[in-house]
Amino acid sequence: MRCIQITDIHLDPEEREPQGVPAWDQFIWALDTCRGMNPDLVFITGDLALNEGSAPIYHALASLLDRAGGEVVLLPGNHDRRDLFHEAFGRRYRLDENRSTLDAVIETRGRRMLLLDSADAVIHDHSLAWLDALLESFASARKQGAHSGSVIVWTHHPPLGGFHRFMDRYYPLRNGEAFLDVCRRYRDTLHVTLFCGHYHTEHSGSRDNVTQHCTPSTWAQLDPETEDLRPSSTVPAIRVVDLDEMDRVTTTVIEPA
Repeated sequence: MRCIQITDIHLDPEEREPQGVPAWDQFIWALDTCRGMNPDLVFITGDLALNEGSAPIYHALASLLDRAGGEVVLLPGNHDRRDLFHEAFGRRYRLDENRSTLDAVIETRGRRMLLLDSADAVIHDHSLAWLDALLESFASARKQGAHSGSVIVWTHHPPLGGFHRFMDRYYPLRNGEAFLDVCRRYRDTLHVTLFCGHYHTEHSGSRDNVTQHCTPSTWAQLDPETEDLRPSSTVPAIRVVDLDEMDRVTTTVIEPA
């Protein structure tokens, strides 16, 4: 099974080349590259909007998604407005009095993957409780031989910080340890592989039973070694994630040739 992650595209219909970077062209490169790699799923993990989400941004984006060549799944980031997703992207993203965030289970080819909404720079208590209940059910199934023990999670913010001085200081996930605490309860039975963005850099790391892969932006990358906001590159990138029949993960980051 092949998934492709696109993140931090930062689009605006009026400002098509923010800071001189052709953000729309680079996003279209990402979609066309996806199509050439025959994905089962394409995850766009937040910060669809340049500054703040709006209906024109999301409708313009929605008109391009068929280019990806696979089913596209969206998550909001801190620059987005999840309340506007439904009209542009369909009923999967409907909010109501019983649903205030876009956490979801995605089922494809017999696999269940989790979407965790961190757009408010926190994972809300109800989302953590939802995650806990799912992991408990997966752990129980693993003990009965009905689950591989591999859990795939897609989100915007990295719960495991410590690799980007500017973003860690000013724009971290405020309760990353709470997410890790939930995962640690199942360390004897489950391994969580998490894919995120937000930090505009590539990084992979592990703690306890969580492996985290942070994916670069399609717009611009940020220098992780400085305490100020300093671009390091305007080369776009996407992440390819392959799962074998045992749910083992192989992943690599792709840039334009």
